[in-house]
Amino acid sequence: MSLDWNWGIFLQEAPFGNTTYLGWLWSG
Repeated sequence: MSLDWNWGIFLQEAPFGNTTYLGWLWSG
């Protein structure tokens, strides 16, 4: 099971805010 595909998604700008997925997850 590889998670490599996830990293690009998490670093992209999230569609629901002016942030990245990683930033959104970090802020809760």
